[in-house]
Amino acid sequence: GAGLGSIALLGGGSASGGGSAVGGRSRIRPAHQPRVKLDSSELASTPKPTSWYDELDSIKVLRPSDSDAQKVVHEIWSQQESWQGHFNDKRYAILLTPGVYPANFSIPVSYYTSVLGVGL
Repeated sequence: GAGLGSIALLGGGSASGGGSAVGGRSRIRPAHQPRVKLDSSELASTPKPTSWYDELDSIKVLRPSDSDAQKVVHEIWSQQESWQGHFNDKRYAILLTPGVYPANFSIPVSYYTSVLGVGL
């Protein structure tokens, strides 16, 4: 028979003897499928990032409403400019969401920096 930890074949057979063939092939399923019960307090204590890019320091998503957008861009540029940026191991992607950015907002681009417009 199909005990704990064994495999049962659909149709009443077991892995050690007999079995049913469907279309010339045996179909196997686990005899015992453990059930996982999660306590709601465990789910609440698990931190969840708010966006897919929150844990990635090399990706900066900027919005027209961000008051520190120019500062973020300047910090990236200051790390990547000149020969130090050419030979370091940092890579950046600046993603710009749709909207109207301030007239004085500029993005200087140096080594290993990509700027992309995205429709988030």
